[in-house]
Amino acid sequence: MLSLLSFISIQLVFESFPVSSSGHVVLALCLFFSKKIVLFESLSAVLSTPELVLWMNVPTIFVVALFFVKEWWFLLMNLRVTWRVVGKLIGYMVCSNSITALFYLLIHRYDSMIPLWFGFGATAAILLSLRVCSRDDHATLTTKRALLLGVVQGVALFPGISRFAVVFVASRWMGINVRRSFHITWMLQWPLAVGMALLSGYQYMMHPTHWVPFDLMTLVAVGGASLFAFMGLYGMYLLSKRGMLWMVSIYMILPLTISLLYCTH
Repeated sequence: MLSLLSFISIQLVFESFPVSSSGHVVLALCLFFSKKIVLFESLSAVLSTPELVLWMNVPTIFVVALFFVKEWWFLLMNLRVTWRVVGKLIGYMVCSNSITALFYLLIHRYDSMIPLWFGFGATAAILLSLRVCSRDDHATLTTKRALLLGVVQGVALFPGISRFAVVFVASRWMGINVRRSFHITWMLQWPLAVGMALLSGYQYMMHPTHWVPFDLMTLVAVGGASLFAFMGLYGMYLLSKRGMLWMVSIYMILPLTISLLYCTH
């Protein structure tokens, strides 16, 4: 029970950072169960069950919605004026995430072929590129760019590659300013989390499991992790505004090293 709550908390907290939350869950599995293959494989299977996917996504949905509450509330409250903007944003989300879903169907069976250390290394290099990214940032999101970001999100399906990092950095290299890039990153991610939660909820209702009881310990753990996730998201936003998000690439040396030591065969 404590192990499951630990992995759920890792997923929730690291989701707000451009470091690959799912990669860190796998890293934790490798670190704590590297000498216990049966336990490793068993817990890996449990973490992919609909119940655990729900616990790992629903809190993130609320954290992101709360963080951007001013933006979406303004759009909804002024829908008579902003409906065209809202329509465009929905269209961009559909275009981008449709491409990502296609990538999932094509490559999810082969993600294990990419070693975790390679994904962490790629994330580090991608973040580091922000150091030399052009400051010419007057571009806006278009259908073409949304489709390209869908491809970028698809690449992030491989283990260790951060979706947050690749989408934000790609947006910046497209010439979109920091604030818009940050908003676009989470605008595209949020529907994916909602979709996964809905699908997992349906699967759970069809085949219910009871790995994680709905009790005080679970609520405290998930609530605490969600609070840290919110604070982390705010911190990453501040780093982005100050042009310092590239510094997270320095941290990536740690998971890269651990994955080389514990997650290779």
